[in-house]
Amino acid sequence: MASKKHLVLDDDVYLKLRRRRARTRLSGKAIGNSILRSVLSRPPLPEAIGKKLTEMGKVSKEEYEQAVADAIKDVQKVPAHVSEIVEPTDDETFVTGSWEFKELCRSPNGEFQVLECWARDKRYMLVKPHFHSEVEYFIVVTGRVQIESETGSQVLGPAEFLCIPPEAVHSNGPLTEDTRVLVLSIPAMLDLA
Repeated sequence: MASKKHLVLDDDVYLKLRRRRARTRLSGKAIGNSILRSVLSRPPLPEAIGKKLTEMGKVSKEEYEQAVADAIKDVQKVPAHVSEIVEPTDDETFVTGSWEFKELCRSPNGEFQVLECWARDKRYMLVKPHFHSEVEYFIVVTGRVQIESETGSQVLGPAEFLCIPPEAVHSNGPLTEDTRVLVLSIPAMLDLA
């Protein structure tokens, strides 16, 4: 017996599905199942690439499988420090995931640091899971933010905040174009000089 499951679709996908339903007079379920069956019957891209490389004699099947296993480990690896996932820009800001940020202030003795973060694109990518030894207060100024942590997932809106304790593995990302947050780190987290 099949249980009822529902997908939450992005607006653009929902609009295309609605148009196809009107054009074909098929149910959303029939259209969705047809598309998913088609996609799921195709070999995954990594398998197709591996098959081509082994057919071409570039690598053995074992070498390819080892490369895939190593790549999966790299993707799943949690950085040892937040500084490993942050990249500087030419504008004297920093980026990670769909965030761009800059330091607003830092106490002279490094007891605290305040960062201003904003959505830099419409991809709304979470930063890679990470941890750090500092306490981090994540304060939403505008927009919405998704935060994933060891205790679950939550969405914060304006004037809401979350305290992330030291060593807690977490990730976050903007959910709207206008998302802006302040991050208070005690003590200072990143040396952005």
